[in-house]
Amino acid sequence: MAEIEKIIAKEGFWDNPEDTKSILKERRSLSGKIDNFEKLEKELEENEILLDLAIEESDQEALEEVNQQLSKLEKKSDGLTLDVMLDGEDDSKNAIVSINAGAGGTEAQDWAEMLFRMYSRWIERKGYAFELIDFQPGE
Repeated sequence: MAEIEKIIAKEGFWDNPEDTKSILKERRSLSGKIDNFEKLEKELEENEILLDLAIEESDQEALEEVNQQLSKLEKKSDGLTLDVMLDGEDDSKNAIVSINAGAGGTEAQDWAEMLFRMYSRWIERKGYAFELIDFQPGE
C-alpha cells in the first residue's frame, strides 16, 4: 500500500487517467483487504478480553457467546484468507465452466448433472452470479 501511495503522490500521476485506473483499482482492493484484516483483528482482541472476563467470573453464558463469536471469526478469517490468496492478475475476472459427460453413458451423464448441481449451489452460496448458456440433459 505504501508503494502505491508513493506512485500516486508522484508529480504527473493524474495526467493520464487511463493509466491511473489499474493502480487505483489495486489500491481500492488492498485497502478493502487491510480494512477487513484490521476489523478481524479488533474483533479477535475484543473476544479475547471477553474470554478472560468470562473465565474470571466463571460465566457460562459469556463462554458460550465467545464460542459463537469465534466460530463467526473463523468463517471471516477463511474468507479473508481466500481473498488474499486470490489476488492474482486474472483472479477477479469471470470464468467459463464446461461440464461434459463425454461417451460414458448414463452414469457419466448422472455424474455430470451432479457436478453441475454442486457447482451451481456453491456459486449461489458465495453470492456470485452465473449464466447458463447451454444445458443438454441426459436420458
